[in-house]
Amino acid sequence: MSLPQRKSQRLSNFDYRRGAYFITICTKNARPILSEIRYAQNPNRRDSACGFSMLKLTVLGKICENTLHEVEHKYQVRIPTYIIMPNHIHMILFMPETNLRTATRAVPTVSSVIGAYKSMVTVQRSKIGSARDCRTGTLWERSFYDHIIRDDEDLYCKQRYIEENPIRWCIKHGLVEPTSD
Repeated sequence: MSLPQRKSQRLSNFDYRRGAYFITICTKNARPILSEIRYAQNPNRRDSACGFSMLKLTVLGKICENTLHEVEHKYQVRIPTYIIMPNHIHMILFMPETNLRTATRAVPTVSSVIGAYKSMVTVQRSKIGSARDCRTGTLWERSFYDHIIRDDEDLYCKQRYIEENPIRWCIKHGLVEPTSD
């Protein structure tokens, strides 16, 4: 009996070796093991809209952050904007500007870079597996979400989404009331 073929989430006939991407990587079963978010009220204001969210990385979250920088160096990609949320990571990924015809080594794809990132984090986690937030077991969901960034406006919207993600988390989890604006 043959197993069903998994359908690719990537566009066919698209070159994922160049360009810019908004990437989301999720932990397995949405386990909140990468960071903690708290909402702090601004002591000079009484309305909840003027507070701020505080994000504190766990041991595993720090591994994720350090590994992002390792991936930038190893694959010559740029990750200028990212956020490590409790159960997922958002990032902007710029693939290297490489002349594909004259490249002297294989040019990575988005999938190979993200696959390597997830693998590198998993290996580092196994080295310090005794920490509370570094339990064994599958760390990541099998795939990842990507959005091809088409222009500067799209890039700005995705960067803003990343920056505002902690406050959206606070609203979603009842740490702060949403405002009307």
